[in-house]
Amino acid sequence: MKKTIVIAAALVAMTACNKTIIETPMADYGSISLGVAADTEMVVTKSGTLTEDAAKDYIITLSGNQKNWVRKYSEISDDDRKMAAGTYTMTAKNISDDAAVEGNGAMQLVSPETQVTVQAGKTTPVELSCAVANSKVTVNFADGFGDVFTYEAEPVTLDPAGRKIAMTPGAHETAEVAWFNDGTEVNWKLTVTVRSTSASKTYTGKFNATARNWNQLTFAAGADGTITLSITVDDTTVEVPVDEVIDPLGGTQA
Repeated sequence: MKKTIVIAAALVAMTACNKTIIETPMADYGSISLGVAADTEMVVTKSGTLTEDAAKDYIITLSGNQKNWVRKYSEISDDDRKMAAGTYTMTAKNISDDAAVEGNGAMQLVSPETQVTVQAGKTTPVELSCAVANSKVTVNFADGFGDVFTYEAEPVTLDPAGRKIAMTPGAHETAEVAWFNDGTEVNWKLTVTVRSTSASKTYTGKFNATARNWNQLTFAAGADGTITLSITVDDTTVEVPVDEVIDPLGGTQA
């Protein structure tokens, strides 16, 4: 279900300003009224509807021949909304690109570039529709994994382009989350000790992060002592498992 908000309070506050511009228009100038919509759905898990307080910090960018600015939504002034007639491009995002990959990262909602045509003496309504632009990753050990292998508190490391993130496994719905930009190659590393041999082993692999996908990495102990990695990619209502068998006697000695 699409989660949509329109910043009603801000639009109401703009009404008097827009009315004045229409009644006493400045030559070749018009204005915009702005709303922001956000779809935070990732199919299996759904974020709650955005609050007005959260929406006020969205980063809005306007560019054109006559005017260019970058503002938080709550900081857009009457002068920012008034501009010379012409065509402009606008975008919105909930957090900066740097914040999206800082530490474990965070969900980034981004709108596509939207062309806005402003007419003299008129107010042009604009709605910027944002959707999830990055990829979510969680890690879990299947039941029985600990009967075959022992491991440290953070046995799995995700390493995309030098950004090392130690992950604590847990049920996917409540597990620690890491976020990666669309198209990022994520390298994973698992370090465990095989109970039957007391050998410490390190295994590695990789997968590609795709926008709006939730990559669920599940490590399971096979009946013959192997490790099975299932990467469930949840991007629609269909789950696509990718299984990989790892020999516990192989790998790299830690």
